[in-house]
Amino acid sequence: MSYAGDMLQVMDDVARATASPGRMIGTVSERDAAGSRVVVVFDGDAVAVPVKCFANVDAYPGDRVGLVLFGSDWVVVGSFTRHGPSTESVNVTLASANTSSASYVDMDGGHPFTWRKQYDDTRVRLRLITGGFSNTAGNEVSTAMNVSGGTGDVFIAKNIYTLVSHEYHGGFADIALPAGFYTITARWKMSAGSGGVSCNASDVLSMSAEEIAATQVGDGHTTPT
Repeated sequence: MSYAGDMLQVMDDVARATASPGRMIGTVSERDAAGSRVVVVFDGDAVAVPVKCFANVDAYPGDRVGLVLFGSDWVVVGSFTRHGPSTESVNVTLASANTSSASYVDMDGGHPFTWRKQYDDTRVRLRLITGGFSNTAGNEVSTAMNVSGGTGDVFIAKNIYTLVSHEYHGGFADIALPAGFYTITARWKMSAGSGGVSCNASDVLSMSAEEIAATQVGDGHTTPT
């Protein structure tokens, strides 16, 4: 259900008029990328003041929030704005491309996407699955995801191709990054063999970046190989 702007204003006015001591509504003007510090402008005031925020509440500049007084600390306990997990992905059919490079290069143009990491103290899960083939049996391909402005090329997976057979391979890597905006690109190289490795319109590339809690970290690779 959605509400018209005038109805939302009435609801806000009622909330302010009936607010109990120790409960307030305000608007976030700033949030630290690490820690619990949030800066809020309380309704009826013009001065932004620092408060605290529960770790499970996603509240960002411009969000309307509810606050409760705990002792001497105002704490954001909820947001009226719904935020989904910070994730971005691409899923594309590849064009014809080939590489015999022994160092990482963009895979079919790289299919870059921009993604935002919201917190310093979380981790990033990078996933990539793609298809390819080789005209020479035994050629080995390695795939990576490049994080521009972050860690550079992050090794994801490798595969040894059989002759001219389209094969899918992939994996994931968990890495640390500070909050910020990043451009992520698919990369590949021929890590063993000769004659090159290839992809074409029979192959699909799927890759994603997802912000996860540090407690969710798995056994993802962290070093290009």
